[in-house]
Amino acid sequence: MDMGLNRLQNAIVDMANLAQDSVMKAIQAYAKGEKITQEALKRAKELSTLASEVDELAVELLARYQPVATDLRFIKSCLEIAYGFSRFGRYALDITQVLEIYGDLSECDK
Repeated sequence: MDMGLNRLQNAIVDMANLAQDSVMKAIQAYAKGEKITQEALKRAKELSTLASEVDELAVELLARYQPVATDLRFIKSCLEIAYGFSRFGRYALDITQVLEIYGDLSECDK
């Protein structure tokens, strides 16, 4: 059980780092007018894959070990957090797609 919980925690940390990096790169690209849609798509897919792995691991832990309340709350939180991080990947992709579709919007202010 402890090994599975550690794997779950590590996956969440990996997702957090990837989500943060994805959003920061998308914002920087937007500010500079760079087009990184393919890179953002790759990162969004990677976050989605990690979220699926978290889901599978969480279900396995629930089915195999029938965790007590504390562990059950941790597993449930990890599921919700993983979904949130996968959304960050989609948001980063959305930012890059806006730049791709509409171009540099900072020129509109001039």
